[in-house]
Amino acid sequence: MADKKTTALTELATVAGEDILAIVDDPSGTPVSKKITRTNLVAGLQAEPSEGAFVDGDKTKLDGIEAGADVTDTTNVTAAGALMDSEVTNLAQVKAFNSSDYATAAQGATADSAVQPASTDTLTNKTIDGDNNTITNIGASELESNFTKGTLGIVIDGAGSAITTGIKGYLRIPYNCTINSANLVADQSGSIVIDVWKDTYANFPPTDADSITASAQPTLSTAQKSQDATLTGWTTSLSEGDYLGFNVDSAATVTRVELALEVTKT
Repeated sequence: MADKKTTALTELATVAGEDILAIVDDPSGTPVSKKITRTNLVAGLQAEPSEGAFVDGDKTKLDGIEAGADVTDTTNVTAAGALMDSEVTNLAQVKAFNSSDYATAAQGATADSAVQPASTDTLTNKTIDGDNNTITNIGASELESNFTKGTLGIVIDGAGSAITTGIKGYLRIPYNCTINSANLVADQSGSIVIDVWKDTYANFPPTDADSITASAQPTLSTAQKSQDATLTGWTTSLSEGDYLGFNVDSAATVTRVELALEVTKT
């Protein structure tokens, strides 16, 4: 092969592994012209990835990855919307999570709004429907003892002096009910007779002609307390919206009394 200038050589567009290149070894020391194949040259440089050489845009993608991106630190974890173990105060409970310990969607959005177990005494074996405010499997006797009893009455106070006769007050009946007993107590032993009158709102105020006690008015006779569950001759049925009037027919010594009418709502 005749000698030619390098610039005069034919350009090779594709290099094969066994092609030979001219190379100057140790150019800064004792330069020696040598040859090397393309395969050996590439082997001495950065190896080409098995997936192929880089293409346009690959370096730009790599430049977009932050330094230390594989480090799990608070900043990266928080940015990902997660929590570090050090940020969870009840980590042991979280790791021990059991879905049976928490409210379901049907029970409530949060645990404190979930349907709670029924009472173990008065509501034993009863079904409570929190959505419809109902209780099933409950008997009439339980309803009477837990939900239908009430008390109506009046406190008559003489402000330290003996109670005088006359009308002492009125009370609107808040619900339909039946009177079961009349209970009368005083601040001291003495005597008093209280009549109870009833009339409609349209006929307010009730008068003596509207008495519901017949001849069995609540009475203390030289005593401090009395109770009447017989209510002989009484009109015991009361209607919502009617009014009761309490009139002292006679009194001696006592300065403060309380009349309580125990009722059952109907």
